[in-house]
Amino acid sequence: MLDFLSSKGALTLAALLMLSLMLMVVDTTNEAAEQRNYDVVVEGIANTLSEVNSSPGNVSIALVFDDSSPNIAGIHYPQTIGGDEYQLLFFSDTIVITDSSGKMRSMANVHGDIHGWLVEECSSTQDPEDFGLTSEQISYCDENLENGEPWIFDMGNAKVLDITRGTHRVDGEVSYLTSVKLR
Repeated sequence: MLDFLSSKGALTLAALLMLSLMLMVVDTTNEAAEQRNYDVVVEGIANTLSEVNSSPGNVSIALVFDDSSPNIAGIHYPQTIGGDEYQLLFFSDTIVITDSSGKMRSMANVHGDIHGWLVEECSSTQDPEDFGLTSEQISYCDENLENGEPWIFDMGNAKVLDITRGTHRVDGEVSYLTSVKLR
């Protein structure tokens, strides 16, 4: 009788070990797929911004984070990844994506500079006579209009980010500036 019970106990233990191993494999596979999704989103946004920065003229495009409205014109991205809300952090030349716990999940570089303010906002404080901005004034706006913090967009709620590139007078010459603003 003791042999019978010990063999059943050993089989039960083996079954539990197999079950836990299978659950670990499934969890690892899901985590890898989720990480791939974070990478795809951040690289897609960085590539779009890089293309806008390299365009030879004025450009405007919308990044849409709204799962319920597929009819909004623009490039669509999911509001959640793996059922988890995420945040986009825009720096002047880098985009970082974090999960809801604040853990950095992925990042990508943007070719050229982006700004988290409209040129009109910077001009109204730094260039009230409308002579044109200087590089120092643009740096000041980058650091002070958002208190030196990255521009953070929480994707938990539906959002549309407008990317605009337009001509502006910078350091006495006509230049292009790219800005990201929440609609």
